[in-house]
Amino acid sequence: MGRLGRTWIHFPDDTEWQIGAKISEKSDYLAAEDYPDELQTDISESQAVYHCCQTAGPEAGRAGMMKIRMQVPTEFPASDNRKERTREARIDLGPWTVQEIDNLSYLNERGCSVTPRLLTWDYLLQNQEMLIPGGYIAILVMEILPGVSLDHFWEYDLEKREKIRAAFRLALTELFSHNASPADKRLPNIHYDEGNDKRYILGYEDVHIPHLGGKPVTWTDSQYFYWDLAYRSFNGEENF
Repeated sequence: MGRLGRTWIHFPDDTEWQIGAKISEKSDYLAAEDYPDELQTDISESQAVYHCCQTAGPEAGRAGMMKIRMQVPTEFPASDNRKERTREARIDLGPWTVQEIDNLSYLNERGCSVTPRLLTWDYLLQNQEMLIPGGYIAILVMEILPGVSLDHFWEYDLEKREKIRAAFRLALTELFSHNASPADKRLPNIHYDEGNDKRYILGYEDVHIPHLGGKPVTWTDSQYFYWDLAYRSFNGEENF
């Protein structure tokens, strides 16, 4: 991912955040044929997640999580020719970035308690030294959630797994009540705070919210299997 060249970032709400250690990084390829209303050509986007800390503003010292999403070249390795890379520049944010910002803002406004809060965000264009000069950058700062992700769910004993599943049902039912339906159903997108017996749902770049109607999703126990909180053996036996 191209570097911003900054350690501190000032946001439109007059807060300033210092970038800390990197947590994760990934890249995605978005084909125009999959997003006919948003894309004219294919694009690639990188996403890096960092620890951060508010250094100026009403809550100076507050810890947060910063996600930097930026357009990157669709070909790897990228061309050494800056003009060639510039031809890919897209001013508008990519569809996944737009969806994440819109979904977080919508659910925060509705008071959804299982959605992390989007504390602030900003939009920039890449400079001439970055991977796609003139391409977009979105910087999101979100609250840090208590607890842990459930990557190691199946290492817990049955009693703890049952407790987690019960909390998950309440969390997903609340999300469904806001007509929001996650598509990225994976254990890493579930965050569990054991101290408060509370679950949070992550992955809002791929959450469907039909604002203009549509039948709300309702809970069924099949959700346990969709999210890998339960599974069926080859002989059909259900495992919890």
